[in-house]
Amino acid sequence: MRNERLGAALASRRMDPASLAEAVGVDHKTAERWLSKGRTPRRRTALEAAALLKEDAAYLWPALVDDARQDSASRAEFVTLYPHRGAVPLALWAALLDQAKDCVDVLVYAGLFLTDGTPDLAKRLIRKAENGVRVRVLLGDPDSEAVAARGAEEGVFGGVSARVRLRACPES
Repeated sequence: MRNERLGAALASRRMDPASLAEAVGVDHKTAERWLSKGRTPRRRTALEAAALLKEDAAYLWPALVDDARQDSASRAEFVTLYPHRGAVPLALWAALLDQAKDCVDVLVYAGLFLTDGTPDLAKRLIRKAENGVRVRVLLGDPDSEAVAARGAEEGVFGGVSARVRLRACPES
């Protein structure tokens, strides 16, 4: 199983397994197995690699810690879980946007809940982009099967397509 945490750490440092291997003194195939097969390096090597990647070794390789600590660490990734979007406090969406420093990615069918809860959302996204934050917004295709299926799930049929079209139009 691929070690996604290690992959993300390598990507954030613009490194590949071969350069990590060279830096910590192991064969490049060994480092590749850490990534592609989820293998755990020896503790000393893991600590050295983690320091190089500016990550916690236990985060990159949870098997390095005992079961109780591993269980705790895996749950620590989730701050709060919400059963559905409607349970997320409206103020949280704005707070998350305000805290973004590197990127803001929005993937929604229509996203009306975002603009309903944060009326100045477009201006805030523009401000973020002007300050160097990568902003990406992807709306659903109003003519797609997925949007039609979502409308059927919600019992509004063509309503979701109409909402996507409403969001895709520039505000006047």
